[in-house]
Amino acid sequence: GTKDKEVKLTVASANATSYQWYKAGVAITGATTNTYTIAAAQTTDDGVYTVVATNSCGTTTSAACTLTVTVVNISDVIEYNVYGYGLGESTPNPVSNNATISVVLPAAGNATLKMSDVYGNEIATILNSRLEAGSHKVNVDASNLSSGVYFYTLEVNGYKLTRSMVVVK
Repeated sequence: GTKDKEVKLTVASANATSYQWYKAGVAITGATTNTYTIAAAQTTDDGVYTVVATNSCGTTTSAACTLTVTVVNISDVIEYNVYGYGLGESTPNPVSNNATISVVLPAAGNATLKMSDVYGNEIATILNSRLEAGSHKVNVDASNLSSGVYFYTLEVNGYKLTRSMVVVK
């Protein structure tokens, strides 16, 4: 799996009445359904997983499943200023309907993310809220935009970062 992505481990067992998931032979508290979900996988989730399924005939242990969480280096798609504020490339780029923009803040602040056309006319405010320090994903609805180049600008704590996005219909 990839770091911070959801990972689901699922077992199919006929007539099982109970399940218990294990990591490296240790029972995982609360993991008692046929699917074990890790909402935001971290490298600490690396390991060998098994599940014990029980039915009226007895219990059986699944084959081992090895999970390796990979950290994807996204620094090449996020531009940072010298103070640690970052603004990511829209994903996908070019976009036709919906895109995601990454925002990285070293300190909390009131953030705005505005979109403008190539003439500098502001056409939308994508975000206008207080964000805590850390990484954030902002969804952009580009379905009503015409084909062309647009700029999005993050303003927070006195800093301004701008990137471009291409819309293709």
